[in-house]
Amino acid sequence: MTIAKFMTAAVLAASMWSGTASAAVLIHHYELNGDLTDVYGGPSLVSLGGSLTSTPGRYDFGVNQGLRLTSGLNDIGIWSLDFKASYASLSGTWKKLVDFRNLTTDDGLYFANDKLQFYPDATGTTAVTTNTDYTIALTRDGSGTLSGYVNGLLQWAIANESESNVIGNVLTFFTDDVSTGQREAQPGSVDFIRIYDGVLTAGDVAILDQGGTVGAPATSVSEPGGLALLSAGLFALGWGGRKRKNDQAA
Repeated sequence: MTIAKFMTAAVLAASMWSGTASAAVLIHHYELNGDLTDVYGGPSLVSLGGSLTSTPGRYDFGVNQGLRLTSGLNDIGIWSLDFKASYASLSGTWKKLVDFRNLTTDDGLYFANDKLQFYPDATGTTAVTTNTDYTIALTRDGSGTLSGYVNGLLQWAIANESESNVIGNVLTFFTDDVSTGQREAQPGSVDFIRIYDGVLTAGDVAILDQGGTVGAPATSVSEPGGLALLSAGLFALGWGGRKRKNDQAA
């Protein structure tokens, strides 16, 4: 193996180890495996009454028993989030998925019946069903455009034309606002929640929907897997050189 070939293989392996390159950087990852902490040491989620023990590896919530994250966005103007969840019931017209204003207004991300809606501006076309996981991704770019995805498919992109598109830094999941009497919520379960600095592309969202990794913080080759790979590669390179010398000497 030549040095050039080895370095190419090492670079490719390092890329796979650290995740797909993206303009969006993963800053908070809540796996919900028995606790509400962030894998990267950021602020923890706060439970509003649900359970981490009913279903291993998930957070189960009743009506208005969601999760809250305070100061989770580095920049409230440019960000992305995604999560995997399911509803036990889709009764009622609206089910609030994410509230961005500390439960003070009706604006926010919903399922309107069974389709993704950013109220009051746009509604998608992909339907979800009860007791079946769906993935949701939401992005906001520098122009203020909000883009919403269900199961990797773009549902809408809303230009920054209304006050509803301006958000705060308290995110509340699966709990309705008090301005409508908290009537627009249903029980369900969430597998994970992730927050990103920057904007996920449509390609990124498709990768995430298939269980891939996007925007994970870069990991140096000193990580155990990377170090083992590098050591093995150097060993192979040295052995190849030694064998060629022995062959020539013979």
